[in-house]
Amino acid sequence: LEGLSQAVSRHSILTRFIVLDIPVADYSADSAKLKAIAQYCRSRGFAIALDDVTSTQGLESLLTEVRPGFVKLDAKIGRMPSPARNSTLTDIVRLSHDAGAMVLAEGVETEELHNLYLAAGVDLFQGYLFGKPERRHPKTRVTRSAS
Repeated sequence: LEGLSQAVSRHSILTRFIVLDIPVADYSADSAKLKAIAQYCRSRGFAIALDDVTSTQGLESLLTEVRPGFVKLDAKIGRMPSPARNSTLTDIVRLSHDAGAMVLAEGVETEELHNLYLAAGVDLFQGYLFGKPERRHPKTRVTRSAS
């Protein structure tokens, strides 16, 4: 993280435009480390996103302790059976909004799923429904040398 801070400073990038994804599963067993990372990020002005959220289990305390600007729903939520998915989705959105975080849905590939997320109050969306991933600079080429 210190290297990121140095690079951002070196290139005069405003830290508020940097969002660091923190995968929930990576730190589920080490909440102290997660809190330390979040504290460091906030102290440097970076925004935080809790990534790959699939349930409400432990989410309320994470939202309180980490205070992310964003909660990213894992694409797995879109593949859950309807009754469980709808309940989980509604609860995640409610908890996130109550904590002041925006909710982003990953893996939105159909209008049906997009409409479901809209109805649940999801704020932001990404997925093939909106376009396939592409290079930011299409003229940039990656060349590989033959070994």
